[in-house]
Amino acid sequence: MTWMIVSRYMFSKANRHRGRTIRIMIGLALSTMIMLSIMSLMDHLQNMGIEPLRKIRSFPVVVRLSDDSQLATLRRKYADVAEIFFYKEEMALLHDKAGSEGVIVRYIDETYNGELSLSSSEIPSEGIVLPLRTHFSSLSSSVSLTSLVSGKTVRMIPRTREYTVEGVYQTRLADFDSMYVFLPLSYADDSLEWKAAFKNIQIDEETLAGELEKDGYDVTMWYESESLLYSALMLEKIIMSVLLSSLYVIILVQIVQNAAMLSSDKKKEVAALSLAGISRRRIVLSFSLIGFLITLYSLFAGLALTRIFLSLFPLVAGINNEYSIDWSYFTLMASLMLVLSSFIFGHAFFRKLRENVVVEVLNGV
Repeated sequence: MTWMIVSRYMFSKANRHRGRTIRIMIGLALSTMIMLSIMSLMDHLQNMGIEPLRKIRSFPVVVRLSDDSQLATLRRKYADVAEIFFYKEEMALLHDKAGSEGVIVRYIDETYNGELSLSSSEIPSEGIVLPLRTHFSSLSSSVSLTSLVSGKTVRMIPRTREYTVEGVYQTRLADFDSMYVFLPLSYADDSLEWKAAFKNIQIDEETLAGELEKDGYDVTMWYESESLLYSALMLEKIIMSVLLSSLYVIILVQIVQNAAMLSSDKKKEVAALSLAGISRRRIVLSFSLIGFLITLYSLFAGLALTRIFLSLFPLVAGINNEYSIDWSYFTLMASLMLVLSSFIFGHAFFRKLRENVVVEVLNGV
């Protein structure tokens, strides 16, 4: 009986109800397409900015090691699931002909994979490698670095060493190029902690991090290293999601009006159903199902339009990129809209039933 009521009244012709319902479905489908498409494009743009950070500065998973006794064990156990290389870092003051500036010294060896575009084809083994911009601003053949090291009588003392400029490098990150210099790993002080970077991970990154933590390692994810930038990107995404979701508010207003007008137009039929012995609960459930199905069909239509748009957009724009739908966002918004639509239709007819439309219709006969 419920499905008979739904099939009879879902696209009722009364008082142009069918036209309003179709317009609502079209508007909901287009709103869904617009929101999902914009969210997908925005995610793609954010990933384009994040990916260089993960490959050059803050690697996907980094493990901090207190000494070199764990290096062989780490490489042997996890070599099958990721590319692993080791390095050290410290803060220092760089002195050249142009003046002095603060830098981060990264000590590396031939296994390092930080996507450096070097002036020579090999990782430096004897001297320092400077950013291209820093080197051409001074054209120094040698530079000196001042860093803090552990002293015998005091905790930390400054130490200055001079290094021959062996080469220059460049990356896709301009801020990285202005901050980092590179030296051979063998030049690093023994007191500096070891870092093991994991790239090209074959399993889920969170899963790998969990396994490393179970083994007792101190693990840092890339978004923890880039917490300020990551938080800003997430805030931007949340604000954009809220703004785009306001399109649904307009559709909800139309759904409220449509449900109210349908319940008024069909009050005689509702009375007849009630006189026929159909319970109020079944009547309300039937019209709630109408709202649910209208929204469900619209959301699936919007999802199909989104897939078509995201497939055609790279071809029209002449770019070779893939775009994916944010399924968590779609699931959340779809669930919310389905619940609200069902409630709106059910509540509209529940109010009519409370007005005792049966007596009203009988008195009018």
